Amino acid sequence: MPLRLKLFTIIFLCASFAAFGQGRSQTPVWSINLDHSELFFSVSYLTVSQVSGRVHNFRGNVTFDHALHLPLEIDIIIDAGSIDTANKIRDGHLKSRDFLDVDNFPRITFYSDSIRYLGDSNYLAIGELSIRDETKPLELSFSLSEILEDTWDYKSRFAQFESSFKRTDFGMHWNKSLANNAYLVGDEVHFHGRIQLQPRASLTPSARHMIPDRGAIRERESRRMVQGDRPEPNLVGGSELGPEEKSEVSPSIVEVVKNDSNTTITLASRDIWWWLAYLSLGMIGFVGLFIMAFQGKTYLANLFASTGKEYEETGPYGFLSDVLVLISVFIYAWAMWQLAFSAL
Repeated sequence: MPLRLKLFTIIFLCASFAAFGQGRSQTPVWSINLDHSELFFSVSYLTVSQVSGRVHNFRGNVTFDHALHLPLEIDIIIDAGSIDTANKIRDGHLKSRDFLDVDNFPRITFYSDSIRYLGDSNYLAIGELSIRDETKPLELSFSLSEILEDTWDYKSRFAQFESSFKRTDFGMHWNKSLANNAYLVGDEVHFHGRIQLQPRASLTPSARHMIPDRGAIRERESRRMVQGDRPEPNLVGGSELGPEEKSEVSPSIVEVVKNDSNTTITLASRDIWWWLAYLSLGMIGFVGLFIMAFQGKTYLANLFASTGKEYEETGPYGFLSDVLVLISVFIYAWAMWQLAFSAL
């Protein structure tokens, strides 16, 4: 392979990989805290009554834009075996092959494809719901609070949601017939709930809520808040996210869509110039790094030629020069990564 083409391919692939990882890492991700999250469901029974229940175990993430104004992506995973209707016999039937078949399909998942802002903190997530071996489109309506802080300075946002689906769309056809062409169990399953969202690396520990409420403790907490002596945050496998701004959603931002070529994501106006300057700096640095690497390899080839030694791109010295180029590209990508992360 010619020297120039080989060098260009190496740098282009490394820079593309670094840029992709950089963009993903900087997007704030908030996770569900089950301590203050609930998921309920209900279905009609005998056409006039309702059977209701809840799900105990589920987890998920919401990815926001850089300004934390708008949610960009939602993913939720539900433990189908944690369904509870307060009746063990009925729960066992719901977990059997007639319904959820949890032995073969232990998870229920929802992934959003797009999220539409409806105004007044209301949103509509359009995505795919997977139950058993079926995946169907689902629209999920939800509202989202502003960022709140608890006594220990952990940040939270709260969401309320609701939606419905037809169980027969997911292969759950079991039923009993009644008079007048009616059926024992309804087809439409309604669900709703409330979830607590917190930065993924900083969830409020459950033990915090067990601290007794006594006068001395309240006085100490008040003194701490006045003096600004804040405790160290609880970190889980990473560093604390930076301070988020509590601001309203810009009225000009109407829709945020993922994987839709006809719609773009609009960030706050104050971010545009920063990103243009950052991208320009990155391109200048990339071109400069390419020129330096090419000149370095050319110098190495000429040096070997002047000493009478034979330089081959496929030989050990060619491999060593490729490794040095890779190291240079990754150092540059890491520096740009850190610059962008610290500036957001």
